[in-house]
Amino acid sequence: MKRMLRNNAKKDKPPLEDEELLDIGELVLAAESNALKKQCLALKKERKRKENSRYSYSYNFPQQSVTTQVDNIIKSSVREKNHIKSIATNGTSVVTLHEKGKSWNATDKIPPALMAKLLQAKSKPTYVSLGKHNRYFILFKDGKTQHWDGPKAMDLLFLVRPVRCVAFGREKEDIVVVYDDGSWKHLGNLPPDLEEFLMEGGRKKNISSITLGSNGEFFVKNKEGSMWWGGLPKKTNETIDKLIHDAGKTLYLVDFGSSQGSYFIMYS
Repeated sequence: MKRMLRNNAKKDKPPLEDEELLDIGELVLAAESNALKKQCLALKKERKRKENSRYSYSYNFPQQSVTTQVDNIIKSSVREKNHIKSIATNGTSVVTLHEKGKSWNATDKIPPALMAKLLQAKSKPTYVSLGKHNRYFILFKDGKTQHWDGPKAMDLLFLVRPVRCVAFGREKEDIVVVYDDGSWKHLGNLPPDLEEFLMEGGRKKNISSITLGSNGEFFVKNKEGSMWWGGLPKKTNETIDKLIHDAGKTLYLVDFGSSQGSYFIMYS
């Protein structure tokens, strides 16, 4: 009997008044508004965090004059808030590309032909690579204007499809090119470990970037952001281990010079 009375009580409950409905609606809207405000605040904080957490750098060069010039370029980019987005080195010189304003900087002794292209260019450089023997490759913002210097056979590598990056090895003919579709081609010789790695299944069209040194060093990143490296001197390996395992950093780019142990690392 009690159960029946309780059910009847529910059925007989009078409908909500308009004012009550209005109050409930206002509470729902207020809750949604607060949730949106919190979400907006979180997005602003995340955007600010990203803006303030640009890349950091670790580098080692055999000549103190190169180190000093790179120090000054980085200090200037921070002061002017014109962040470095990419670098290239051959160990004796460095080129940095920036987000805005003056779009590039360079230390002394970059290949004269490359310096001429940078000074004469009407379009903004978006990618540059340096190698031993004055080899270089530079790509501009329009995606079609590109210049390079190296062995004549190198020309054939750039007629296949749009280029993403170019890496130069020890000898003048040692070159590997990565294309926009993730495929790659090479001339000359690659470090054996790198060639074996690239030939494994799933890696013939999944590469994002490759850099080479003149002493067997290499750094590879795939489209998913996974990274591999090898052929590095003990001190360079220790530097990377400390950044990743001790400091919890994420590598963005590692480039190598012609002198053993010379490198430039970008990380966040």
